[in-house]
Amino acid sequence: VFGNKLIVSFDGKYMTTESEGVIYLWDVTQGILYKKISFGTEKISSVIFTPNDEYLLIVDYENQKIGVWDIKAEKVVAKYRPPINRIGDISLTMYFSDDGRYLLGLGCDPEIQIIDTRNWKKIVDSSTFSQIGFMDKNLLYFLEMEAGAEGFSTLTIENIDGLKEIAKINLKYMNETSIVRNSEYFIGEREGKLFKYNIKEKKEELIYEG
Repeated sequence: VFGNKLIVSFDGKYMTTESEGVIYLWDVTQGILYKKISFGTEKISSVIFTPNDEYLLIVDYENQKIGVWDIKAEKVVAKYRPPINRIGDISLTMYFSDDGRYLLGLGCDPEIQIIDTRNWKKIVDSSTFSQIGFMDKNLLYFLEMEAGAEGFSTLTIENIDGLKEIAKINLKYMNETSIVRNSEYFIGEREGKLFKYNIKEKKEELIYEG
């Protein structure tokens, strides 16, 4: 019964294990098996709780699909195909916004997919950026790299509601860039120097020169 895929929910109430394609959902607080979930395949590669612990994402490696299982309703409420050709361990390529409202999936082309978890519909499906991520619950950042360039050329920040552009910044080919979540700054490296960039004021400050 215990098998593998031992995953604990964010609030610590539930735990999953998996054996031969059957997901076992345990109520940790009561020490009982809450539900057995059969997904019609023995090739389950990942099981992921959403941040609000209302859903389980079950990754079907064989059919390259993700099933969304509603814990309270005790049923699959949605299925969709993720933005990659071979799923493997998709938990490494899926990120939730801080409030759990959006799910970001990263493919290997790279292909980008954003899912609204209120209805599990795609709102973005593209492949034009080198990197993408959440800055906070409403803001996305996109890093672009020109063909043949050794660093990132442009940082674009958008409000995910309506995908409205907030800022577009010329990075002047920064090699490494770290976006500080829930912050007005990001840190980047160019030619051995570290810079802090104030996104709101659009000002760059040298903070370290080796």
